[in-house]
Amino acid sequence: MINLKFSGCTRCGYCKSRVYLNSEKISVCPVWQIKKLESYSPKGLLTLYDCIQSGSTDLKPSFDRFYSCTLCGNCIAMCPLNLDIPNIVLEMRKKYAAEYRKYPKLNKFILKYRILLNLWTKLNKFKNILFLTNPPDTTGCKVYIFFGCMSQIFFPKTCKRIKSIIFNAGLKAYFIEGMCCGGPLLLNGSLKYGMSYFFSLMKMFLKQDSKIYFVCPHCMEVFKIFKFNNKKSNDISKRIYHITQLYTEIIKKEGYKLDYGRVVYHDPCYMAKCGITKDPRNILKSIGINLIELPRTKSSTFCCGGSTRLIEKELSIEIRNERVREIKDCKADFVVTACPHCRRNFQEVDDIKVLDINDLVYYSLIGGEKCHSNRISLK
Repeated sequence: MINLKFSGCTRCGYCKSRVYLNSEKISVCPVWQIKKLESYSPKGLLTLYDCIQSGSTDLKPSFDRFYSCTLCGNCIAMCPLNLDIPNIVLEMRKKYAAEYRKYPKLNKFILKYRILLNLWTKLNKFKNILFLTNPPDTTGCKVYIFFGCMSQIFFPKTCKRIKSIIFNAGLKAYFIEGMCCGGPLLLNGSLKYGMSYFFSLMKMFLKQDSKIYFVCPHCMEVFKIFKFNNKKSNDISKRIYHITQLYTEIIKKEGYKLDYGRVVYHDPCYMAKCGITKDPRNILKSIGINLIELPRTKSSTFCCGGSTRLIEKELSIEIRNERVREIKDCKADFVVTACPHCRRNFQEVDDIKVLDINDLVYYSLIGGEKCHSNRISLK
């Protein structure tokens, strides 16, 4: 039976593209812009969902459609009816993950990440035992800082700088290290293997009423989507923030003014979805950054493709290259982002330098080594 909740689509097409005042039609959906096939568009996914629910089509042929979606949420922002297409995608991914061995790409991904995450978390626990690390005293902690696995594995130096910023501000914070939120598995439908990581963190967060600041927007998205089935867990969503929202509170005195030429800020889609667009810009302007805007920015940002690279890597590269073209057209000297997934994705190409907003705040407030950013370009 067709789910009537989603059959009210007017087929206006705003979820695919919108018309600006200059009459130039610009794509909203990053996957649609690359694929140019209706079945990959948000309204195409809606049609597939209804057909699968009614039993008129099989689940298997639509696998690549539902796993190509970046979950960026641009379709929600543009939809006159505010239809939650990413939620449909997540529901469908749960069905695929329940039988993941039937799908080679998904099977390979789940097996790989189960092994990697288990090894990484156990290694960090072993380090604590080896060096006799005592559990930190959380009494009086005003904030939790959760780094996430992406930042700790690929950008450990940035994590150290974040600690320096917090210590320099005089805040008593509890830094959560060596743990994964389970996001890579959960956002791809594998609740069976991802929830154990999520539950461990959720139980920790429920112990105190401290604010929770995430370095990674993907981790933040996970805690906004998945919850315990109790009333206390609902309060956690009110305590979830991105690290840039903490910086706006602690930057009270002017730091060193930084000169990086023409700089564009790439809005990570999971931050834009939560409305976190002003804080990063205010931070960059306060430390002297000459900020210029990309054509698709703020609530209309264009995903870098990082969220699809785990299963659909080729599509991820094509989406990223489209975003890099926009950056190059702006003749920017640097691109700044506040997401480790975006940063890693951009750093794989040449011609444009990538900066992390956490590093820039550190350079301004505390000083330190000069920025030696990896260069990126369009291959």
